[in-house]
Amino acid sequence: MIFRGLRAGLICEPLACYRVRPGSLSTNQVALRRSELLVLEKAARANYRLTAEERQALERSLGWHRRTSRLADLRAALAQGAPGVRRMASRIARESGYPPSTRFKAAAAAAIPGLLGRLQRRQERAAWVGAGHIRVERH
Repeated sequence: MIFRGLRAGLICEPLACYRVRPGSLSTNQVALRRSELLVLEKAARANYRLTAEERQALERSLGWHRRTSRLADLRAALAQGAPGVRRMASRIARESGYPPSTRFKAAAAAAIPGLLGRLQRRQERAAWVGAGHIRVERH
């Protein structure tokens, strides 16, 4: 809307409230990350007149969202014991852009996916992650 000339502003008060439950759409991290990435990729393909600085910011954001999407995919694959999890983990372990601790964990997942899959399932039973990456302990 902004690129079409409409004005936007900041309102410093909540305009809506919603409830987040373990089964809500926002708790599906894989789908959430893919949706965010699709929106940004669509914006990148559109013919908006971005400055070089804006284009650079968009590319950085796309890179970050691609990495977080791959991490969400890896976590889900580990928890499900999916085939190809070693390959996914190895790719993340070798890719620059991730923090060293993330790359180390990915290398461990590539080496011992069964153990880390069990740990991932245990974490998911103990808590779930809602909108805004809020971790909610299960009772």
